[in-house]
Amino acid sequence: ANPAAQIAKTILPPEAQEALTIIDVPVPFSATVLKNRYRQLVKANHPDVSKNKKKAEAELKRINEAYSLLKQFTQD
Repeated sequence: ANPAAQIAKTILPPEAQEALTIIDVPVPFSATVLKNRYRQLVKANHPDVSKNKKKAEAELKRINEAYSLLKQFTQD
């Protein structure tokens, strides 16, 4: 594993580490990488394209919260 990634993961608070598992971006990540992954997840989990709207709404909420949290840790 990437030593820089391991260090970055340990520096992040627990809620940010959980957000990383939701968004699934490599560490360290840039704002561009984060935004691109966020957009992919929103498109795939949007209630308008999902068969189970309630589940999609809940997942979209989790994705939005994770993205908002992780945005704070980007440099660019």
